[in-house]
Amino acid sequence: MKKRTRRIKQVIVLIFAFLVAAMVLLQVLYYYTGNLNSESMEHRSEVVAIQIEDWSSEAVSQLGIYRTIMEKYMDDEEIAEYITSTYYAQEAFPMGLYIGDSQGCYFDAAGWEPEEDYVITERPWYVQAKDSRKFTFSEPYTDAMLGTTIVSVSAKMECNDAIRVMAADVYLDYCQNQLSAIVNNGYVDGALLLSPEMQYLANAHRDLDVMENDFLNSERTLDQKIYELLENGETGIIMVDVDGEKYYVDIFLLETTRWYLVTYVAEDTFAAPIEKVQEVLLVFVAAVLLLMIFPLWKFSKTTDVLNLKAVTDKLTGIMNREGFESHVKENLEHSGSAGAKGWLLLLDLDHFKSINDNLGHPEGDRLLVLFASVLHTYFWDKSDLPARIGGDEFAVYLGRDLSREEMEELLTELLEEIRVVFAPYKKYGLSVSIGGGKILPEEAYKDIYARVDKCLYEVKNSGKDHFVLDGED
Repeated sequence: MKKRTRRIKQVIVLIFAFLVAAMVLLQVLYYYTGNLNSESMEHRSEVVAIQIEDWSSEAVSQLGIYRTIMEKYMDDEEIAEYITSTYYAQEAFPMGLYIGDSQGCYFDAAGWEPEEDYVITERPWYVQAKDSRKFTFSEPYTDAMLGTTIVSVSAKMECNDAIRVMAADVYLDYCQNQLSAIVNNGYVDGALLLSPEMQYLANAHRDLDVMENDFLNSERTLDQKIYELLENGETGIIMVDVDGEKYYVDIFLLETTRWYLVTYVAEDTFAAPIEKVQEVLLVFVAAVLLLMIFPLWKFSKTTDVLNLKAVTDKLTGIMNREGFESHVKENLEHSGSAGAKGWLLLLDLDHFKSINDNLGHPEGDRLLVLFASVLHTYFWDKSDLPARIGGDEFAVYLGRDLSREEMEELLTELLEEIRVVFAPYKKYGLSVSIGGGKILPEEAYKDIYARVDKCLYEVKNSGKDHFVLDGED
């Protein structure tokens, strides 16, 4: 009887211990899931920020190309004819270009002719750009016919006889669509895109009734809190209290436009699905407690997460050196005697230290994330694999069987794209040096790497900002 009683007590203690452990585990899961959701919010917001940054950079790049062509090769008559070809040629500025100068000369792609009281030199697009060749984004205004939000992008042009400015009206539909998508997909409660003067460029919220038209005069307490954060120069994720309700607010400053992307989500939005998970897991633990399934399941899930984290670069989200080398070596081994196809590239950011020294390590980190996103976007084929293999060192494995000429063309285009992206850092000498080599039959990874590393070394010692491919093909 005593033995039986002792055994029952042992079972009760064991069950109680498991229940306590399960409750502790659920609390840890509650905390961890909250952090995971805020990290997911930050990641999704960063993706939108990069997409808008890339979109605006592309628009500026296209405008720069138009300006260069007209400055170098055309007189006024040719400009008047050429500018009409820009009408509905670009999605970002479908109405094309318009040009005006201090002598009253005006060209318009859409064929619009100003009235007598239209003074070119007093127009905001002219005033903001007449002294600078850098393309500047104006404050937003609404298209009277379409009801679409627009900003003027303008910059000074070379002209012997007058002060001349080229401009285009950029429609912000793309930005509005990106904000609506992140809200409609449930990643955040709301998203704002604000100009440097705190005017709405785009705005999305799950509840349309809470959307305001004027951010600066908004009566919403949350908007007022966001304004305070922006005034104080805050960026990243900040927890704010709004009338007793906590919100996660994530702020990005976009480099090209100096716009602010702000996303926010209520803590209760995070808590609702977490509480449902908690209820489900309580039932699950009770059901499988005697079978001891839960510890094994948890261990398996944890192992998968750890394995994934082990081969991922924490900062940029692309593969790290260990994962990259393992992947490439595995491909080489599987190719066997037939020989692996493809190329290996090594990329190194030139003068990256000056970014950290002058702008700080957070800016350097943002730059590394931006460069990784360029590589991830540019090397899009399923057989391509970009990776960060060191501080400012990156590598790309291309499983495509490209010819030398195709690779030279690809890298030339890549460097041109990177120069546009790195334009804001030009004064710090930031550029990219690239070494590359085609993978030879039955060649070991260390031998491939050594060949390509020599090419990169040659680039670094011959002026940087270009590429060298290994002589063997």
